[in-house]
Formats: sequence, C-alpha cells, structure tokens
Amino acid sequence: MKKNLLLALGVGFCFSGFAQTQLVPKKQDKTNSKFNKQDGLNFSAIGQQRPYLNFSDGGSNRAVTKTAFSGSRNAYGLIVTESNCLTANQQLNAVMFTHRISSFFTLPNDNSGYIQNTFSTNFGTTWDSIIQTADAVNLCRYPSGAIFNPAGNTDINNAFATVAGPITSGAGWIGNYFSSSRLDSTNNFPIFSIDGSAGVTNQGFARIGYTATDSKTIVTGGLYADPNGTTAASQLYRGTTLNYATPDTGNTFAWTIDSIKPNFLLGADGSFETYTITQTAWNKAGNIGYVIFNGVEATITDSSALGYVPIVYKTTDAGTTWNMLPSFNFSTLPAIDSTLDQSWVSQDGDYTGPKKAWFSQDKGYDCAVDENGNLHIFCTVVSGFTNNPDSLGYTLTPGLAAPTKTFYMFDTYTTGTTWDATLVDSLNTENADEFSPFTDETGTPFAIDARMQMSRSDDGSKLFFLWLDSEPDINEQIENSKPNIFGKGYDVTNQKWTFTKKFTEDAQNYFMFTSNIALQNGTLYKIPTTISLPLDWPNDVNLINPMRHFYVDGIEFDQTEFVNVKNIDKAAGFDVTGNTPNPFNQQTTFNISLTETAHVTVDIINTLGTTVATMDKGNLVAGSHKLTIDGSDLASGLYFYTVKAGNKSVTRKMMVKK
Repeated sequence: MKKNLLLALGVGFCFSGFAQTQLVPKKQDKTNSKFNKQDGLNFSAIGQQRPYLNFSDGGSNRAVTKTAFSGSRNAYGLIVTESNCLTANQQLNAVMFTHRISSFFTLPNDNSGYIQNTFSTNFGTTWDSIIQTADAVNLCRYPSGAIFNPAGNTDINNAFATVAGPITSGAGWIGNYFSSSRLDSTNNFPIFSIDGSAGVTNQGFARIGYTATDSKTIVTGGLYADPNGTTAASQLYRGTTLNYATPDTGNTFAWTIDSIKPNFLLGADGSFETYTITQTAWNKAGNIGYVIFNGVEATITDSSALGYVPIVYKTTDAGTTWNMLPSFNFSTLPAIDSTLDQSWVSQDGDYTGPKKAWFSQDKGYDCAVDENGNLHIFCTVVSGFTNNPDSLGYTLTPGLAAPTKTFYMFDTYTTGTTWDATLVDSLNTENADEFSPFTDETGTPFAIDARMQMSRSDDGSKLFFLWLDSEPDINEQIENSKPNIFGKGYDVTNQKWTFTKKFTEDAQNYFMFTSNIALQNGTLYKIPTTISLPLDWPNDVNLINPMRHFYVDGIEFDQTEFVNVKNIDKAAGFDVTGNTPNPFNQQTTFNISLTETAHVTVDIINTLGTTVATMDKGNLVAGSHKLTIDGSDLASGLYFYTVKAGNKSVTRKMMVKK
C-alpha cells in the first residue's frame, strides 16, 4: 500500500462516477521523511538568467495571471506546506516571499546558504529583494519569514523582514538561524544558534507557523532531547519551541525562546503518539495565541476519542502563560460524524467500536485566529482504525482497487466555550507519488499533496481556505499530479460562506504557497499566492536543480460573493426538512411543507455553484410532501439542494458518499 508523506504538495476535487469503496487500514506517516534531508552542497556554477515567463490562466472566467519574479537553488525549501514562505502586510500593501538565494543572482563570495526576501508593494507588478544571513560558514536552509511593521509605519523601507530556518554544515543539521533586516537592506542582524553552544536550546527546524503580530514575530521548532542523537531516546520528539522576536529601540530584534511539552501518549514503538510538526496562530494584536499539536493526549479515557486530534494550548497574555484547552471528542461534532466510516476494526479484525475522528496532516494543515479570538484549523479528518496501542497511527482509507477516493476538508474551530466544525469541501485525488511529474535527486517520484492553507483578512473578519486538486484520471490512479487552485471564503461577522471557486485550468500549480494575510482593497480581498516550477520545466523535473517562482494574481473574493450557503433556510415562508439519510449513496428524501399551492422545483448545486441537476415537481398543493433525490449519478462530495416554491427558495446541505 502507498505511504503518504506529510509535507509534500498537491490536492484534489471531484467530478466522476463512483463505485463501492473498499476500506483498508493505512499507517500514517507522522514525520516528514524529507524533514531531515541533507541537500547537496556541490552546486554547479550559477547559470545565465533566463527570461521570466508571464502567462495567463483564465480559470472560472476570471483573469488569473502568473508572473515569474525570482528563483531558488533547488526545491527543498518549498516542500513543507506548513512553512510560512509567503506573507503580506495590509498597512504597507506589501507581499513578501522568503526563499533560498536565486540562481539568477551573482553576488561576490556568495554561497548556497544565503536567504533572500523578495517583496512587492503593487501585487506583483514589480519586485525588489534583500539578502539575509550572508555567512561563509553557516549554510542556511529551508527558510520561513514574516514582515514586522512598526506601529504607524507606512513606508516599506522602514519595515523589517525576519526569517528563520535550520543550518547545515554539509554533513548534518547543526542548529538554526534567526535574522532580521530592514527592507532597505540596513540593520541586518543575523543570529546563528548552534546546537551544543552555551545557552542554546536544541530544537529541530525552527520554521513552522511563522507569524508577525503588532508586537513581535513568532516561529516554532521541534523540541527534541538531542536532534543529533543516535539513539531513539535522544531523538524523541517531546514538544515545541516558541521563538519570539521583539524589536528594541536600536532597530534590532531580541530573540527569546519558550517551550511547551504536552503529556503525549507513549506508543508501542517507543515514540510519542503525535505528529512532529506543530502549528501556531495569533491574532493581529498578539495578545491571543494558540499552539496546536496533533496527537493523542495520555489522559484520554474515552475510546472513541483515541485518535490523532488537536491538543491545543492558548494564551491571552501574549505568551506569558499558556493553558491547555480541555480534551474534546471531535467524533461528536455532527459535520465530522457524518463523514466518518460507520465502524472501525483492529488489525486482527477481532472487534469493532464507535466511529473515531483522526485529524490528518497528510494533505496540509493550517490555522488562523478570527476577529473574535477563536481558533480555526483547516485539515482533512479521516476515520481512526483501532485503539490497539500498536495501531493508533492507522486510519481507514479507500483501498487502492477503489475507483475513487474521497477526503473531506473541515474548518474545525473554537466557539469560546467548546468546539464546532463545518465541512469546507471534498477532495477526490490522493497524494501523487507514482505519477508525480517530479523526482528527487535519486530519481524517485516526489509526492504531491493538497497544500491546504489558510489566509485571513487583517482584522480577522474574513477567512479564506485554499487548496490544490486534480481532475480524477483513471489512467493515473486519481493521483494529484496535475493540480489546479481552489478556494473558499468565510465571513466571520455575518457567518456567510462563498461557493468554492476554481481559479486555474492549466493543471501546473505546484508548490503553492498562500499568504497568511489577505490584502483588502475596498470590497475585494486578494490572497497573495505563489507556485513554483523547475527552471527548465518540463524538460528538467529533478527537484535538486534550480526553481523559478511565479506570483499568481487573481486569487480573490469580493464581498458580494459571501452568501449564507451554510443554512439558507430562514424567512422563506415554507419549510424544508433536512434530507435523510445524510450522507447517502443512491437516494435520499426530504419533506416540504407548503401553506398554499405553488410550483416547486429542486436544483442540485455543487460547491462551485454549478447546477448539476434540476427536478420540476410541478404544482404542489398546500400541505406536506415527501420528495426524493436520486444521487446515483452524483460523485461523492458536498452538495446543496435549493427548493423553489413560487418566488421563494430554501437551500439545504447534503452529502453524497460512495
């Protein structure tokens, strides 16, 4: 069976027929197999700069343009979806991409360890760059970055680019770098934190969830007993580090470090039952923050809650104190419960049990804080397999022989007192590996995931969910090898959603990053987005070679696109019940109650807002009527059914699951 890589590329959506799905257990990869990759240091001479490409992609009848703006020495700084390589700042109208030095640059005495910040203040029309962590000894890799803007500043030259990531000696990872520089290239202030040095906390790859607030920047790293240890005990992941950068009066940044160590359940293999990448999310002011682990807490006693789920710590005093939110059984949330498989079994098939939610990072995992200080987590939720100590890391997934694979993406969020969840959309393509268009330096196909990412407006009143997906192709085992960009928006204030938008059609949207901050211009919300391709695409697909980065303009939502598609069922003057069963396979029914005779039609609408079927029921008299929807020709996924009676309408949500 296939093994998923947690931190790759890719994603999915669906439009095809489905047969009955065979479920099989699959062990989830809780660590990124490329997390500790030692990329080569013997680079060839910097090549000639090639002309930048500029091409249009008119997906969904809108102008989406892609313009090359920079490059990197190779792709390995791009592979982790949870890295924050792309960010924006509303006050400066600025977008910044943090990456390895471009092969287009020819700097005196440069090396492959320089980090570059490329930024724009006009939505990608023109770009400028600064170089950070320029050092002949410490070779910097895998960067993330954030823009720190001093209060009241509107001059891009007075803002700061801050970056962080791991350091390699060429023979192994030796620590992390932290650097800040004004965007006019002054006040450059690099710090090299070498493991084993006095006062240095050993941490792995400080680059996840990089965030800038009004008061500081924050980036997390993995907390290990000894990142360079050779024994299982020394390499044991035990929590996360929190690296804070606060500016002083001298325009330099003072870095401090904190850590959080949850009480993870110890697995049968001697490692803790948790993913080794931890997210963090903060509000704009920086007083409310969350640290989100994904694993099994040791004190859980509810058997139906023994899946990999969010273990969340919250601060309301800017990180001075942290408190863990109470454990929660996410299987009880109606939106999640309706997508989980009816039962799970042990590896030996000797018993069954209740449905169990399992939060997967396999296709991306992102978080944001809304205007009310509530946390939102965007990821797929799948069915846990068993409670056996040796099998908690297994989930139920459609078998390889099944013609389709349906994965459901959720916005799981706090409400102030508890948790809730909304189904965002469904995916139908699996992570691409065998049919991936790319290879690593060994010639092995490189897996591509959904790149699920979140963006929020500056004030947190709007949230945006972006992902990649390919059209299912039976000849390619429905792998996500030809991805397009999809997105959906949520209005927190008015509790309204947009329909899903498909932004591109060219199926070449690899290594996508979306900014954690969306830029607002009047009623328009623009989500800065980048994709990356090999320099000699499609002739050279080996990711050890140079890459070119493209800015994708046109990923945007207008205020008018937010409608109450979650529950459009109020003040209609007639009543429509929810459909049962829901989810359903072939047929489902619902009741409509009329107060007077009316002409009734039913439209079936997919998440793109396209009507895929219409039923004309003619004139129905006052009273209650049972109507049937035939879903035999519908692909698995989320749909809406809009019942129109005269000039009034009610919309309900339904799910097809095959």
